[in-house]
Amino acid sequence: MPVIAPMPAARSTRLPSQRGGAEETVAAGTTVDHLTETYSAHYRSLLGLAALLLDDTASCEDVVQEAFIRVHSARNRVRDPEKTLAYLRQTVVNLSRSALRRRILGLKLLSKPMPDMASAEEGRTTNWSGTR
Repeated sequence: MPVIAPMPAARSTRLPSQRGGAEETVAAGTTVDHLTETYSAHYRSLLGLAALLLDDTASCEDVVQEAFIRVHSARNRVRDPEKTLAYLRQTVVNLSRSALRRRILGLKLLSKPMPDMASAEEGRTTNWSGTR
């Protein structure tokens, strides 16, 4: 399980209403406890989702862990805690696609042939004794 540092999270935030100046209560987002429960319940299924897009286990684990880190850092922006899993799934898909793009770019760069250049030995004009 990831180590998630507890942060004081307010259950609700008072925002001024645009009608008449009254205040209304808005949910403050996903709590750390809810995110920990989501991790316990859905980590394997998110790994499976990443495995559909990526081919190696290490990359899948990295993508899922990064998704949880990003959701944790943006948990106050997730207004409905019930949508945390959907947000995680979308983050896993986006991170997997980014990883694939980086791999494809790397393969394209590696597949380009190196330019033909003379070796250092061929360019030598003197021998070891100093004569030509």
